[in-house]
Amino acid sequence: MDDGLEFLLDKYQQGLALEDARVRFAALITVDAESFPMTRFVTIRSFTRAGISISVSGGSPKITHLMSNSKWELAGFWPVQLFQYRIRGTYEIRCGEEERVTWHMKPEASRVLDVYHENVRPQSTPLASREQLLEEVATLRRNIDAGLTPFEAKKVSSLWLRPTFIETWEGSDDDRLHDRSIWKLSGPKWVRTRLVP
Repeated sequence: MDDGLEFLLDKYQQGLALEDARVRFAALITVDAESFPMTRFVTIRSFTRAGISISVSGGSPKITHLMSNSKWELAGFWPVQLFQYRIRGTYEIRCGEEERVTWHMKPEASRVLDVYHENVRPQSTPLASREQLLEEVATLRRNIDAGLTPFEAKKVSSLWLRPTFIETWEGSDDDRLHDRSIWKLSGPKWVRTRLVP
């Protein structure tokens, strides 16, 4: 196959067909203001030729990092297929009707947390204790139920990652001669370079 994105998308679809729950999760790495890598696991909402979509809070540190330096990498390992990847490229932050519709399909607890981030404490800010978080969320839920706080997140966003660089690794238990490749987007075409495992 000559198209790196199509190759990875095909592997993703195979993973879904094999019911490998891990294909929906990946490690997103951004670079913070002190030039340190920041890694967190994210849920892949969709993966198409248009890119990879991840739901994010508009006030998320991920967004801050990307807006300050544009550097990111997405990495995943799918053990059912003995396959791993790394991706880099461009990104787009979307905040439209599609994101709002998707937000309403999230589990209620996830939506409550989004409302918490906007109304009580932003994501990744310090807490005195776990009990403080639990108490604040319980208070927020009571306020939502009483109609004092709207059950709506205003900063609903999605992060669209568009690969321009893909590294793939397909493991071989038989001979340990793993199949490694780097794919780089050059204009409209992908250029594949095979690597020594």
